[in-house]
Amino acid sequence: MRKLSEYRFKVSHRIVVLSVVMIMIGGVTPLRAQEPADSLNQTDDQGRKQGHWIKYFPEHEKQVMYDGYFKNDLPIGLLKRYTPDGKLQAEMDYAADGYTIQAKLYHPNGQLMATGGYIGKVKDGEWTYYNEAGKKTSHEGFKQGVSHGSFEEYYPSTGATVNQLTWVDGVKQGPWIQQFESGKLKLKANYEKGHLEGDITFYYPEGGVQMKGQYVAGMKQGTWKYFLEDGRLASIIGHKDGDVVSSVKVNGTFTEHYPGRIPSKVENYRNGKLDGDYLVYYKVGEWVVNETTNKDGEVERVEELKGQQLKMKANYVEGKLEGEVTYYKPDGSVDKVEKYVGGEKQ
Repeated sequence: MRKLSEYRFKVSHRIVVLSVVMIMIGGVTPLRAQEPADSLNQTDDQGRKQGHWIKYFPEHEKQVMYDGYFKNDLPIGLLKRYTPDGKLQAEMDYAADGYTIQAKLYHPNGQLMATGGYIGKVKDGEWTYYNEAGKKTSHEGFKQGVSHGSFEEYYPSTGATVNQLTWVDGVKQGPWIQQFESGKLKLKANYEKGHLEGDITFYYPEGGVQMKGQYVAGMKQGTWKYFLEDGRLASIIGHKDGDVVSSVKVNGTFTEHYPGRIPSKVENYRNGKLDGDYLVYYKVGEWVVNETTNKDGEVERVEELKGQQLKMKANYVEGKLEGEVTYYKPDGSVDKVEKYVGGEKQ
């Protein structure tokens, strides 16, 4: 049974890191010979930028770094920022105060990367993000640099919501929803003042309940139930103030581990009784990451457990040992074999 920690929400929207976002324009660019002295890159008697300014990359004299207008040293109107190879990187539309900005940021391929607003150097208002194919990936709100309002993350392929929740002054508040790529519900929970509060339910891709429980002040509390895909109850775990206080296995396969995620025991249960293979392992083995390239040329990493050694193998029928029980030495050779019938050793 997978632990809840494997489902912890990871707010994973694209974080745009661009020096272009807040353009701090300093220094006076020397006038180019072909530019009229009375129209470009002018300062007043106080040294403040005025009018139309065009700045070039120091290492690329013919390549524009930014192009925009200033009043009393503050940008006004549309200011465009470019990459060293001449591609449009950002469009910053400044209000008359020089601090309120509407921004458009672009991917290297020219597709829109993000749109949103700033007040000074911090995000403010609604922001929307896109991938290089032009598909919307996420949407979020800010209030003077602090998360505020709805946050949504999307599957670019279908538009279904990966994550949906609400921030109030930097604190999570209200319903939290996750969906599968198909659009079916994956998780439903609720936040109260930044902590999970109340019922939480996880679902299988086909719609059945996978797990349900309750949080109180951000801690697991009471009875948590886990289910198999066919709807049968798998296990019941009791919690108090976040700690496990009881555990009942009902149906399915359960694996216990040594430190380091090395399996120590595998059990099978049916209707609350051991039923099926029962395996015990030595504390040996290691997880190895293998890299392969898929048909799209993307590198995929897959974990594989190597060096695991079986210590004992048995079989249960309705809670009783049945058939051979084989014990193994650390080198893998058979140590001894016992036979059981109806739980009785023969």
